[in-house]
Amino acid sequence: MKQELERNLQARFPRFFRDLYGDPRETCMAFGCDFEDGWYPIVERLCEALNLVAPPEFKFTQVKEKFGAMRIYASGGNEETERLLHRVHEESLKVCEACGATEGVDTGGSGWIRTLCQSCRGL
Repeated sequence: MKQELERNLQARFPRFFRDLYGDPRETCMAFGCDFEDGWYPIVERLCEALNLVAPPEFKFTQVKEKFGAMRIYASGGNEETERLLHRVHEESLKVCEACGATEGVDTGGSGWIRTLCQSCRGL
């Protein structure tokens, strides 16, 4: 994700992104949100929902794409935060990682598995 978008999330939700760009020997958040900008709205909505239910110690430990889906790992959570993280994982499989489209999206590809719309896949 573009650094500008990550910084926006960090400014709005500092406790979740408190390790963003930290020392890579101490946090995987040193690498930022490791996917394209199309999933930004999903992360933004997640943070808004987490703001209402997450304990003060809750924070993201890694935010990335894996096997075509968004994977968000966190510490200090509870049952409700886990439910929200699972929900965004499932939602990401229906949204183009590159552009955010929801039509004609599929997960696949040869080699690196990605969730993309037909246009971004070049079809």
